[in-house]
Amino acid sequence: MLRFTAARKGSQVNMAHVPVLLKEVLWILEPKSGKVLVDGTVGSGGHAVPIIEKLTPGGIFVGIDWDEESVKKLVRQVADRIKKHEPKLKKLILKSQNYADLPEVLKKEGLGKVNGVLLDLGFSSDQLAGGRGFSFNPPAGGEPLVMTYSKDRLPAYRALAQLGKMELTEIIQTYGEERYAGSIAKAIWERERKQPIKTSGELQEVIRQAVPKNYERGRINPATRTFMALRIYV
Repeated sequence: MLRFTAARKGSQVNMAHVPVLLKEVLWILEPKSGKVLVDGTVGSGGHAVPIIEKLTPGGIFVGIDWDEESVKKLVRQVADRIKKHEPKLKKLILKSQNYADLPEVLKKEGLGKVNGVLLDLGFSSDQLAGGRGFSFNPPAGGEPLVMTYSKDRLPAYRALAQLGKMELTEIIQTYGEERYAGSIAKAIWERERKQPIKTSGELQEVIRQAVPKNYERGRINPATRTFMALRIYV
């Protein structure tokens, strides 16, 4: 659990993410004095900060995110902007937790019903560039093949080492709708037996060699569907 802590004096406010539907979100949630609102995918605070500003005085804001680094980053980046509103709120809660655990979070905080919940699903550009192997277009050499939001989850590189050929095929077919799932799964499985795949760059190269050279006639990266399937599975 991450309780709100103020940033150091003189720290710079840097809003990393501006949501494209912020006006619509505020219109639907109608944050105002006394309301209890939840942002279940608080991320870098693009929605959270404007909501908090409108909940004063006497409102309650609960912000949770499975990505612990996102919560820490939120505290660092927007602490000064939130700090002046915190005393006017009845309660301000920031936690590193899965939004699926929201009933448990509310119970622990002594909260019953809430007035609104926001879930902005999917991963952000910050997470794509966050060094966890989400992207098949990484910097030179690739990134560690992790693909998880939480450090407590099994990283993708370990999942590949444990999965059998048929399991891999099913995952890539089901979650990626990849027509070359069998060939890709076989190539990954065989590579794992020789030398474990540890980075996104290594995985992309294995996939590239497993599909025809004219894959999708160059319309998409050959690794697109397999990476999507593994992200979903992990």
